[in-house]
Amino acid sequence: MDAREIAKERCEKLIKLAGAEKDARLSKRYITLARKIAMRHQISLGSKSFCRRCGTVWVPGRTLRVRRSKGATLYICLACNYVRRFPISGKNSR
Repeated sequence: MDAREIAKERCEKLIKLAGAEKDARLSKRYITLARKIAMRHQISLGSKSFCRRCGTVWVPGRTLRVRRSKGATLYICLACNYVRRFPISGKNSR
């Protein structure tokens, strides 16, 4: 195993721990650590697991509001009101 694979596993573990954590401060700390590790090793964490602005783990109904609007799915962070748009491709996108 090289360092990049180990870093990727560690990031996945930290994101999973952050999602299960009840304490918001500790959860944000896990996300911060995962982002630092990912940047150092040039690993993509994915865009649908946490808020880019405040670092809150997105849990639908608890920390995230999901809406559909004009060919896009909107993720709205309930902590900082950041809106993330994910386009819907295909025939039924309207």
